[in-house]
Amino acid sequence: MKAYRAILVSALLAGSMLGFSQSNPVAYRAATPAPTAKILADAEAQAKASGRNVLVIFHASWCGWCKRLDKFMTDPKFQPIFDKNFVTVKLTVLEDDKHKSDENPGGLEEMDVLGGRDAGLPLFAVLDPSGKTIITSMRPSDDGKSANTGFPAASEEIGHFVVMMKKGAPKISDDQVHEMQKYLVAAEVARKAAAANNGGH
Repeated sequence: MKAYRAILVSALLAGSMLGFSQSNPVAYRAATPAPTAKILADAEAQAKASGRNVLVIFHASWCGWCKRLDKFMTDPKFQPIFDKNFVTVKLTVLEDDKHKSDENPGGLEEMDVLGGRDAGLPLFAVLDPSGKTIITSMRPSDDGKSANTGFPAASEEIGHFVVMMKKGAPKISDDQVHEMQKYLVAAEVARKAAAANNGGH
């Protein structure tokens, strides 16, 4: 995967140089999202320097479950835990036509490596500082295939998320994992209650 990224970032940087020669290079470069390979290389370097792993999240502006994951991860109770254990990066993929230019070049190809562009969003994975995959949000399902956990809501999704934290977060405690699990269970209970009050919508 590292060799693939090296080739990809070279190609993307070459393309950026072509754009740089146009009449307004500063505006062009500012409007172009960073290449996936560069984002991951920087994150892996930070992870190595800080004794953390990399948490890479694939998301899109239209994705409601992605927003729920953001809310969970930025909760004051849990953000310090994520910050202590991970260098977190978000890659924009599968955008609607209005936001297509926000996609990170190479994001879909990386998504294919870590679970597949048809797996759904959010898709996320934990990588070690060398870029090796430790675990992803793809979990075994009853039909023998893999299914994306997405935002952990159903019991099997929450269970897989717990496994991800225990395996991928080097400094997390059992108590912290338990608190995350409690939050996710409560969030799903609240979501179902709200849906019932709105006639199931």
